[in-house]
Amino acid sequence: MKYVASTVAISAFVTSLLLGGAGIAVAGDMKMHGDKDHFTRLDTNMDGKISQEEANADSTVSGQFSTLDQNQDSQVDQAEFARFEITEGEPAE
Repeated sequence: MKYVASTVAISAFVTSLLLGGAGIAVAGDMKMHGDKDHFTRLDTNMDGKISQEEANADSTVSGQFSTLDQNQDSQVDQAEFARFEITEGEPAE
């Protein structure tokens, strides 16, 4: 009987670790879209702004480019991109 209880307890513990780890991985992926390193990778000409052409390297950024470009100057600057990070993939209102 002790063996069964121990096995159940260990199984529950492992399951909670796996589910918790999955949550961490998802949160990490969501934050990835607005982080400074990601901005730097997309800003291939290093002018401090992401053009539509540069944004095309990331389907999420490209797909929301017009929303991210708050001032509609056809470029996303670091401040606009940071708003994307804060809201984890969705631009702030």
